[in-house]
Amino acid sequence: MPLVAELFAQFADIQLLAGRDIKRQHLMDADVLLVRSVTRVDRALLEGTKIKFVGSATTVQPLPFDWFGSAGVAATEGHGSSRCVSPPSFGVPLGGETDASMASAAPA
Repeated sequence: MPLVAELFAQFADIQLLAGRDIKRQHLMDADVLLVRSVTRVDRALLEGTKIKFVGSATTVQPLPFDWFGSAGVAATEGHGSSRCVSPPSFGVPLGGETDASMASAAPA
C-alpha cells in the first residue's frame, strides 16, 4: 500500500511485511493489520493475537465476520485505496482478503 508507513508512523510503530509472508507470530504484539489481496485473513491467522482492527484495500475473499465480532475485531475495506495518493478512507464493511500488507505494533 503506497504511503501506508508515512500515513501511520505518527500513530504507531510500523512493520511492513510481504502479504504472502504474514504469519500469526508476526501479529502477536500488533494491534492493527492492513492488507491487500494476497494475505489470507482468517481465524487461524488472528486467533491468539492482539489484533483489534483489520483494514483491507481490496475485496477479494469473504472474511469470517461472525468470528471477528465474537473476537472483538473490527474490519473495514478501502477498495481502491492502494492506488490513492491521499489518505485512504476505510469505512465500508470488509468482504475480502488482501497483496503486500502491514502489521502495526503497539502505539508509538
